[in-house]
Amino acid sequence: MRNSSDQKIYNYFQILKDEIDVVARKKAVEEILKIEESVFLDFVSRALNSEKDVEILAYTADMIMKRKIEGRASLILPLLKSSNPVLRGHICGLLGNSGDKIAVNMLIDRLKSDESVDVRLTAAHALGKLGDKKAIPDLIEAREHDFSKDMDGWSVSHQAKMAIEEIEQNS
Repeated sequence: MRNSSDQKIYNYFQILKDEIDVVARKKAVEEILKIEESVFLDFVSRALNSEKDVEILAYTADMIMKRKIEGRASLILPLLKSSNPVLRGHICGLLGNSGDKIAVNMLIDRLKSDESVDVRLTAAHALGKLGDKKAIPDLIEAREHDFSKDMDGWSVSHQAKMAIEEIEQNS
């Protein structure tokens, strides 16, 4: 059972998940961004540990990043272990955008071992954005051996090549 504060916040996330009206969705985001940080973090802590709805978890991660909460990458890292590949891929993308190199090791793990080509592609892209040279050996391995393609025809090998080039250009 949720407390009244959690229920109010959860209702905003339900709007993000279910509502097609752009104005209503924008209002929900604005309301989430207004919530006092400590209250929001309490909600997030409970949600990340108990929520089963993948879309709610994805929106929670989005709002953590949008609010620029200190340690935000650390908060969403556990979601990389989700059984849902869409959520894992989404989190890889958020981590790449975060600029926080704390995510590098887990992104390397997703690149090397995730069963989903989409997750491996996004992990490679995220590693390129983060720009940590320690990812280069694993990106080379993916470039040389992972020719799996997503539905649009993008290969992990190609994305790893692009990530290596991005890291080398920005070093």
